[in-house]
Amino acid sequence: MQPLSNGLDTVTATFADPAAAPVARRFDVVANGQNAITAIDVAAAGGKPLFALTRQLPVDVSGNLLDLQFVPRNGKAIVPVIEIMR
Repeated sequence: MQPLSNGLDTVTATFADPAAAPVARRFDVVANGQNAITAIDVAAAGGKPLFALTRQLPVDVSGNLLDLQFVPRNGKAIVPVIEIMR
């Protein structure tokens, strides 16, 4: 874990779903206790196997920490890439 400077950052997360079965893998993204994405369904968005979906989330870093949680609704999140930019 690396400490971050306090302030507004942008988290770019790339999600994947190798199965491409809509509704089989849905999850929420929570950043620092705030719901950032609700019930994201990567397969429904892409409609094909190995589709990657990228979303940018503004987050306010405080206490020099960023807490990202991927809360499952159905199945588990697959997040191969997370980038944090000031």
